[in-house]
Amino acid sequence: MANNNPFAIAARELAKTWERGRIRIVAQDMGIQATFLSDLFAGRRKWSEQKKEAFCKAVDIKMSEMYARGEDYVATGCFFPYGPEVSGTEPHSYERAFTIAMLAAQEAKLKGIPFIKDKEQLRILKDYDTDKYVKGELTDGEMLNYYRAIMSNILEYYRD
Repeated sequence: MANNNPFAIAARELAKTWERGRIRIVAQDMGIQATFLSDLFAGRRKWSEQKKEAFCKAVDIKMSEMYARGEDYVATGCFFPYGPEVSGTEPHSYERAFTIAMLAAQEAKLKGIPFIKDKEQLRILKDYDTDKYVKGELTDGEMLNYYRAIMSNILEYYRD
């Protein structure tokens, strides 16, 4: 029984990005068993308001943000897995775009791609789709995927 609730979709997609063992830690923080949390992700159980609140507290993401991420995923197919990393930045701001670029750069660095080190280097990217993001035409997930693609292209360039 699949759950089409935006919150449930966002929770499921977020869990897909976790390292092994994280479900057990989050479940503990929520005061439930890991199997129960897995059942919530799989849609075998329904999310109560209490469980939603406990989950948001455990992963440090606001409930409204979880709903927004689920809706964005349904609309675009792109999921944004970061929460605390972007808290304190306004959605669709250059500051958040920079933060998203830095997150993509950190992911890329794990793959051995050298790239963005500071805000000056973000100007290279600004000429691309950052303005569309700031205008609200792209979601956080789409912007992250865009920066990931740039990093991937850079990796291919360095391999050649």
